Amino acid sequence: MNKQVQDCAMYAISNQKSTNYFVDFLSKQIPQISLIAIILHLFCNNLKAQVVISSDQVWGTGSGEIAAPTALGNDYREGILINSQVTLTIRSTAGPLGMNAGKSITVSSGGILILDGVTITSSNPSGNVTWAGITCIGPRLNLPGNNIKEQFLTMPNPNGTTTADWDGVLNVYTNTGASSPSQSCVVSTGGKISHAVNGIYSIDGGIVRCRGTAFEDCQICADIYQYESNVRAEVNACYFMDCNFTWTKTIPTFTLTNLKGISLRAIQGVNIGGCTFSNNDATKHCKDERGAGIYSDNATFAVSTSGTTFCTDALGCFVNCGTTRCTFAKLSYGINYTNSSGRGLGVSNSDFKNNITDIYAQMVSGQAGIVKIYKNNFTGGNRADLDAVFDNSGAGSCYASSTLIKNIDLLNCPNDIYDNQFDFIGSNINHITVTTNANGGRISNNTFTNSNINTIASDNVTGIKVVGSNNRQEMYCNKFNFLGTDIKIASGATVKSPIRGRDASMNYNRAANNEFSNILTNRYRIDNSGNANITYDYYTALSKYDPSIPPISLNVIRNPNGNEPTCTLSCEQLFTNINKLEYNNLLMAYPNPSNNEITLSSNEVINSISLFNQLGQLVYQNNNVNDYSVTIQIENFASGIYSMSATCSDNVTLYKKIIVNQ
Repeated sequence: MNKQVQDCAMYAISNQKSTNYFVDFLSKQIPQISLIAIILHLFCNNLKAQVVISSDQVWGTGSGEIAAPTALGNDYREGILINSQVTLTIRSTAGPLGMNAGKSITVSSGGILILDGVTITSSNPSGNVTWAGITCIGPRLNLPGNNIKEQFLTMPNPNGTTTADWDGVLNVYTNTGASSPSQSCVVSTGGKISHAVNGIYSIDGGIVRCRGTAFEDCQICADIYQYESNVRAEVNACYFMDCNFTWTKTIPTFTLTNLKGISLRAIQGVNIGGCTFSNNDATKHCKDERGAGIYSDNATFAVSTSGTTFCTDALGCFVNCGTTRCTFAKLSYGINYTNSSGRGLGVSNSDFKNNITDIYAQMVSGQAGIVKIYKNNFTGGNRADLDAVFDNSGAGSCYASSTLIKNIDLLNCPNDIYDNQFDFIGSNINHITVTTNANGGRISNNTFTNSNINTIASDNVTGIKVVGSNNRQEMYCNKFNFLGTDIKIASGATVKSPIRGRDASMNYNRAANNEFSNILTNRYRIDNSGNANITYDYYTALSKYDPSIPPISLNVIRNPNGNEPTCTLSCEQLFTNINKLEYNNLLMAYPNPSNNEITLSSNEVINSISLFNQLGQLVYQNNNVNDYSVTIQIENFASGIYSMSATCSDNVTLYKKIIVNQ
């Protein structure tokens, strides 16, 4: 019965039959139909006026093109349905198109929508009327006859050696016939999408590729949900290049705490390059009501400069990505990232200015994903600029001059934070906060500067703050200029060698060589008050490395006999593992490369091993090795470079790079 009703409904909609056709059919099937008929009657009346695209069409003013909306009247305002195996192209000359309240454009599985510079908005944007947006339905709906579950018939090269697979429309049609719908795709070049509840919504692997498109005054500008390749989990055809995501006014029907530029959920491998995320609404709002540039829930993605290729290599280093940087400004969150599935995050070559929190990342403790943040600029902090956009009025205000600004705020996140610039004017700033990180991390080669030293007290401008239980959070080769406290170990925090690396004997006594702030009154270089003493090893007695030169550090024992660390590292050295390549000789892997099996051995008893793919996803784990060697079967692993970690009996973790060639 349900199948008959579904077939009838789809037939009625796709062939634009009357509502009575559907109701009459159901009346014959179910005598007691009155209530159901009324509901379905209302439902179908809502659909009957939409435009159904059942053959390839081009809307525009050129030869052979349909001069929509003139030729279509206003029917398109009630919605557009693009059938499977059909392409609709809308050129700029066809627009602007104004959709009625709550209506949508739906791309069926196997359909393609090409937006060529067109503006699509609501029928009354000045009156704050909103439409639903574009929905792109991917292949993972288990429709009858649908056996295509990938975004690609043939996977493209993921290393950026060709642009053909990463530009425009893919060859996504299946070769098994029209009865087997394949991939759906929305490609937008230029143009604008505005006043939509959800500008573009992709589900189950629908491909969204936007280049130079403006998203304006949408509650969620783009939402990519639920897809992971069975062939190559780290590769995804979706990207956003040189796009603008902005809010210019307050729309009463929107939930302000749900404003998002790009929302990524349960997916991997999306590329975002050269995009601008900003809230330019002149109305002041609470600190949580100005939106997030990028919101992520169990997703991996890369943020960097724009480009025409898949611009991360096998190690997660950014290559061939172009020159235009991403910008995040006047937002509640630049990036808000939550992960419980061992996935990773990469943010590079981006600019953050005057956000309450620039990057917030949270993982479930023990997950393997790595947060990689490097070569970014974090600026702002001027209270006059913040007061201009955040509500700071009256008692109980949701923003105040005492609101703590955070550049990078990490919870349970293994991390590599390298070569970033922090330049702020103001007070109440934590540049980097690391909370409860059990899996290790590295903060190195960053520069922290505060340009208004008259606003700084000992505890209101902090370079690096460590909170909770942390293990192997290394901090070295950083430069601190005019901060209140350079490094703060919060009272009650437990740490293991928080500011030191390891020497060749695996002892935690490698020098940090941080260049400390040289301020002489009531300010600390390392504040470890309330905790047991820690040892700071330094290579030279120069004041920039020695935390004892006034202002003194608290609960810190000085050791001037450390070894000098290497402060210049390549991307490969940074990201192959987060705890130094030079210890790889303590863990042997053979044969390497291999396509069948790999044996790991060490002179220490190996308790457990974990294997991660190139984006930090856990692909293999054995917590009960308890031997000096172990053999892993890899014949079912995809070709690529993997990182192996082995925890030994003395709680030392060793790392090795493994290459699988199938």
